[in-house]
Amino acid sequence: MTWKIDSIKIKNFKFFNEEFLLKLDGKNLLLYGENGSGKSSIYWSFYTHLQACLKNNEQASKYFIANHSENLRNRFSHNDEEAGIKVTYVEIDSGVKTILNSSSNGSYINDIDSLAFMQRNLKSCDFMNYKFLSSIFDFRNSQDNDIYKIFEKEIFQYLPLTAKLFNSSFPILSSTSAEEYWKEIKRNIGKIPTSNSGRYLVSSDEHKKVLSQIVEFNDMLENALKTLTLTANIIIKNKFNLDVELKVKYEKATFNNLVNNIGKQRNQKLRNPRIILNAIMTHPQIIDNTCSFLKQVDYLLALNLV
Repeated sequence: MTWKIDSIKIKNFKFFNEEFLLKLDGKNLLLYGENGSGKSSIYWSFYTHLQACLKNNEQASKYFIANHSENLRNRFSHNDEEAGIKVTYVEIDSGVKTILNSSSNGSYINDIDSLAFMQRNLKSCDFMNYKFLSSIFDFRNSQDNDIYKIFEKEIFQYLPLTAKLFNSSFPILSSTSAEEYWKEIKRNIGKIPTSNSGRYLVSSDEHKKVLSQIVEFNDMLENALKTLTLTANIIIKNKFNLDVELKVKYEKATFNNLVNNIGKQRNQKLRNPRIILNAIMTHPQIIDNTCSFLKQVDYLLALNLV
């Protein structure tokens, strides 16, 4: 079955006051217009609607509730007015339509079938605006291209990890995403008992459990990154016909390490992993500073266009 978007109805959300209907009829849409005309509000409307399937009811509905600090309601809407997004999907072969609602009056996530439908849709949708794409190269020349923060914020929730079948240090979680595993580690750090001076008790079972989980998390994430890199390089070569190869270096997360690796004093900190992105072109030299390299590429392209 092939489903496409028939229409999007937006009411009292971001730019749109009252009700706005965008009719797509299952077709692709190129959206353009002057600044402030509502383009990004359409983008964020569908993004908010689709992302709801990853959240609980409270988190999914907060954007439409008038008195919530994180609401995205139109500033001119009245508090008693409904705000929301309604998307109609059409099955191409049969013409059957499904209407799913995200609003201040309720969300599709409360219906099991609708939730499953949207979770399948999410796997085939990417929301990559210019801010997200540019952040991959937003580094100074003196900095490593560490894209971990981008992964944690934008990708972890979609990245499934495979825990050990036997003797895993993790319990069965509500999700197998990297985000959920990382949250579990942080939750367990909060359970570690401390001494009178406030330092973690290294001999405690809770501390040992966190260290075991970090080792397993590092292994899972590193394996996932290897798979992603391999897949990306195949696409670059076969689909874009470019002689470019991505290289990813993973530096493992650590917790409560010895200060300077000597003595007995520990740093009491969870250190995030680092994901260093580099590229190799037609020559074997690794491009460490992708920002400077891309600026040079832009310059060469400009010369060719003149």
